[in-house]
Amino acid sequence: MKTLIIFLTCLFMGAFSFSQLPGRQQIQSDARLLSTKSNGYATIQTYNEAAKGSQFYPEVWSKGVLQTTDNLKYDSGYLFILDKVHQQLFVQTIGTSKIFNIGKNQIKQLRIHTDGKDHIFSVSDTYLKTKEGDFCEVLVDFPNKFSFIKIITTKYIHSDNTDFSKMRDGEFRDEFLDNISYYLIKPDLSFNKILLNEKGIKKAFPKNKLVSQYLELNTYVSNDENYQINMINYINLNINK
Repeated sequence: MKTLIIFLTCLFMGAFSFSQLPGRQQIQSDARLLSTKSNGYATIQTYNEAAKGSQFYPEVWSKGVLQTTDNLKYDSGYLFILDKVHQQLFVQTIGTSKIFNIGKNQIKQLRIHTDGKDHIFSVSDTYLKTKEGDFCEVLVDFPNKFSFIKIITTKYIHSDNTDFSKMRDGEFRDEFLDNISYYLIKPDLSFNKILLNEKGIKKAFPKNKLVSQYLELNTYVSNDENYQINMINYINLNINK
């Protein structure tokens, strides 16, 4: 395991590839934005570059827009990446090697552009008061109606030479293993963890006529995130009619 130390000084070294965070590099930091430990340092842990999966989302530095809790906006001059393992946001100043570690208590909303569309992120306790510290992707945000979020937490799993099924398949690499959870936030701000199958939908919306209508009008597709998003938008648009 490698450790990157971010110093609270104006010392930094040359440019590096956008494909990953550097293994060892001293970086200039912005005291107004940087979230640090009490000893004045913050650390980023990186892993075996050959591991299956990715520590980051997106897998490369990407354009986006960050809005802070004090309504500052960072967009055209910056690139963004989320560390799924440690649940941290890193921002790079375009054209330099400057990287900032943004504290969660300073993040109001993050919009990252990747795979041809915008993905909106917030901190999970904005929606789930009992779940603190994780980033969530906001799939549907509808105040006073139903909202829908996704939380991805990732573990680094070392290869296991006693796992004969993987050995048989020739898989000897370490792995970043994603755990994906979906939550439905109700108008009263209570929430349910929801499974992306028909049983999970009906459990989340018991005896809801709009759900029945949507299922009748649209052939159900199991484990389809977009199907769930479209259904919740349909409910929100028709709930008071």
